[in-house]
Amino acid sequence: MRKAFVYALVLLTAVVSAVDSVLLKKGWYRTQSRGRKITLNDVEVFDESTVPDSDYLRVGGRIPTLSKGSVRNLSNATILKFSFCGVTNVLAGAFENLPKLEILALLDNEIDHVRAGVFNNMNLTTLYLQRNQIATIDTKAFDDMPRLYKLKLNSNKISVWDPNWFHNSPSLTEVLFRRNNIQSIPSKAFQNIKGSHVYQGTYLVDTKIYLSKNSISYISPDALYGLEELSQLWLDRNRLTELDEGIFAGITQMSILFLSKNKLKALPSKMFPKLTSDIDILDLTHNNNITCLSYDIVSAVKLTNVQDVRRLDCECVQKLVDRLKEAEKVNEIKADCKKKH
Repeated sequence: MRKAFVYALVLLTAVVSAVDSVLLKKGWYRTQSRGRKITLNDVEVFDESTVPDSDYLRVGGRIPTLSKGSVRNLSNATILKFSFCGVTNVLAGAFENLPKLEILALLDNEIDHVRAGVFNNMNLTTLYLQRNQIATIDTKAFDDMPRLYKLKLNSNKISVWDPNWFHNSPSLTEVLFRRNNIQSIPSKAFQNIKGSHVYQGTYLVDTKIYLSKNSISYISPDALYGLEELSQLWLDRNRLTELDEGIFAGITQMSILFLSKNKLKALPSKMFPKLTSDIDILDLTHNNNITCLSYDIVSAVKLTNVQDVRRLDCECVQKLVDRLKEAEKVNEIKADCKKKH
């Protein structure tokens, strides 16, 4: 009787162990974006023994956890997609020996925590994490990613911006955190991000930061510390009521600044004291409490858009337009005001 019990216990342990080792019970893969789906059953690890080592690989099926070594030894993979897989946890070391991998897509899953040790030292150029449940990102989660230029975290639950993110990730150019719940931008928020890069011998001001549709009500005066140049900054659809005069004090070049659909009442008159060339677009649409702007602002912007601003003083706008003409400047103000005849 005792031997039978021990045998049953050993058998049960083996069964449980086998169940735990299954990464994907039933799923599929394909090696072309619109190619034929190939069925997968009882997968313990994704490597050359499970899936072909092609340059493109998309996996489907329910994969709750990507543990250490879950995806490994695919020497030719450049694009890897695990979207709509119900992934909740991605643990340190989940991706091993993927030397050519450039694009990793983990979008449309249920990931709630981005841990350090998952993506560090990978040669990724693009990382897609949008439309998950991410609320926590470890400080070192995106460190030491030398080739990463695009990071997409739209539509998550991030509420805090960590100024220590992105250490030693110098190529980062597109930072997308739209549709989260970030409430403030702290001091030196972008200290590890470069505003310009040299690409094939050409100097480019190319960095774009997207923070649209968060809950941002405060930006530290030195939030942009270290960013003298910036291509685009999107702060539209937030809760800003005012901007400190020092926020853009260090900016020498910027192409687009989107501030539409906030609750701004006015802008500092000396908002851009160090510009070396005019900003292309300043969008202030749907900031209903703005009445007018300073000449120093509109004369530093090629196109200032103040359409759909209910309390806009059209007489003030006309005076600005006249002053720009007198100075023979081609800068334009777009407003819902009748033209003066």
